[in-house]
Formats: sequence, C-alpha cells, structure tokens
Amino acid sequence: MKKTTTLLLAAAASLSLLTSCATKPVPVAPGYTNDSDDFDNDIPKNEVPANVLAAAKAQIPGFVLTEANLQQRGATRLFELQGRANDRPYELDITAEGRVLHIERD
Repeated sequence: MKKTTTLLLAAAASLSLLTSCATKPVPVAPGYTNDSDDFDNDIPKNEVPANVLAAAKAQIPGFVLTEANLQQRGATRLFELQGRANDRPYELDITAEGRVLHIERD
C-alpha cells in the first residue's frame, strides 16, 4: 500500500511538472485568431510587429514591405514578408520573435 501511494504521488508530481513546463503559444498579430492549429492569413502591412520588420531590414538593407502573411505551422507562428530592395523582390520567413528562417531573392 505504501509503495503504491508513493508511486501515485511521484506520477502526479511528474505530470504537474510536465504541465507547468508546456510551451506557451507565440502571440498572434492583434485582431487575428483561428480555431485550427495550422492557418495562413494575409495581414495588413501595418500589423507586422516592429521586431519582425526590423529583422527583415537588418538582413536586407533598404527592404520595403509590400505584402505580409501570418502562418501557423504546428507550434510555430511565422510571418512571410514580401518586399523589395535595390529593385529586386525578396520573400522572407521570420518567426514572431524576429528570427529569420528563410530568405528568397527572385
């Protein structure tokens, strides 16, 4: 009986620890929600977070945003930015935290 109780308490403590360490979702752009786990939404340029736009401009000097898209892929929310710099089109994938994942130059 004492061994069973100890095992149950250990299991409950482990579950509690795992639950408290769960990853919190990355905040989405203001005003945008979606009930499904994965989505793909066009968003107004003025709703791209400043840190995301700053990350794009740090990678591509002179970058001018022309279109923005918010995507959810599993646990990752990212912004797909399209724009131009030096008369060339660019497309960037940037996380909500400002980490550049991909740059494509046409």
